[in-house]
Amino acid sequence: RKWELALGFLKDLKEQDLVPEVRTYTAAISACRDGAAWQQALILLREMEEAQHFPDTIAYNAAISTCEKGMQWEPADKLLQEMHKWLVAPDHKTYSALISACGWAQQWEQAIQHFDTMKGAKLPTDYITYSALSSTLAKAGRWDKSLFLLNDMKFKTVGWNIRTYNPVIQACSENLKVRDALMADMLKRKVMPNNVTYNILITTEVKKGDLRKAESLMDDMINRGFKPNPGLYEDIDRLRASAREAPA
Repeated sequence: RKWELALGFLKDLKEQDLVPEVRTYTAAISACRDGAAWQQALILLREMEEAQHFPDTIAYNAAISTCEKGMQWEPADKLLQEMHKWLVAPDHKTYSALISACGWAQQWEQAIQHFDTMKGAKLPTDYITYSALSSTLAKAGRWDKSLFLLNDMKFKTVGWNIRTYNPVIQACSENLKVRDALMADMLKRKVMPNNVTYNILITTEVKKGDLRKAESLMDDMINRGFKPNPGLYEDIDRLRASAREAPA
């Protein structure tokens, strides 16, 4: 694993009485993200300070992203507070990672606060930022605010992407009228569904018990060249079995 190799390299430098540079520490923290080794990333930040290397925005961003990967909202938020304390300026990558981290803890109000802070500081907000916030709102079941955010994107002319729509479709999956309107808007903008979109739609139909619609979506999915997850086949098979057992 990359992060273990990075830690081994740092250890070798220390054994040779060499002091790692800031970029060496930052690279090691970034490597921790691949393994979601957020605790190790925090240890490396402390080691930087002990070596009289003060973390910059890039180093903090790497650590916050690692916390997000490890689904740790509170440590990520504390790092932001630390940045403010040491007058290290957060950038749009800082807030995008924080917003994603909020999603794992369903801290949607905190995520919106970070988003508003970004706008107040005139930091750039791209589709990655919007997608992160949409995903956080979806995880919290706030489809109403997801739709509001999507409308805000229309006026900001942010680059459209299926990853922008999928979290909102997920959040609206139980509200069929809203979901269908959202799908129509997506297709109107020539944004095509992907594998994730179909998984969301088919899973929703399975939960409703609508075998006909689930099979139709599955056929469409395969015809478009997407490979359904094995779990979808199993869900539809169970639905078919239930339909056969149901009284005529």
